Amino acid sequence: MNRLNPYEATRKAAFEKAKADRHAKRLDKIKEKRSKAGKKSKLGRNKVYQDLQKDLVKSFADAEKIIRDEEIAGNYVPGDTEEEESDE
Repeated sequence: MNRLNPYEATRKAAFEKAKADRHAKRLDKIKEKRSKAGKKSKLGRNKVYQDLQKDLVKSFADAEKIIRDEEIAGNYVPGDTEEEESDE
């Protein structure tokens, strides 16, 4: 193969080196995730996500309450919009 592609040996060596580096970085990342600091970081991210979800549920509940109050008052008609529709 060397006669057809003189760069093949260099390419192969570079590929193997990159593969070993990738493997080492992956092991370091896994080790960091499993450490106390990594677990604490994940707990923090989970807390932020749960707070966002709680706020989202609350905002939907508030919107439903507004619509329900308007229905009770007789001001809400489903499908009725304030914008004029154009037939083009």
